Amino acid sequence: STSTSNERIRGACCICLNTIATHIFVPCGHLCICNDCKQQTEDEKCPLCREKYLQCIHVIMT
Repeated sequence: STSTSNERIRGACCICLNTIATHIFVPCGHLCICNDCKQQTEDEKCPLCREKYLQCIHVIMT
């Protein structure tokens, strides 16, 4: 199938939906937010499950 501009890209940020997610939340394990959105938020909860996180780790995929 062909992708359209309305489709969410696989692995996209759950906030902006345009950029690949690059940050994983611990302990829930959700990889769901891009660097730009992470820098713009001061929320201490995972944006996907709303669990308070202990760490947010920048992940580099190769």
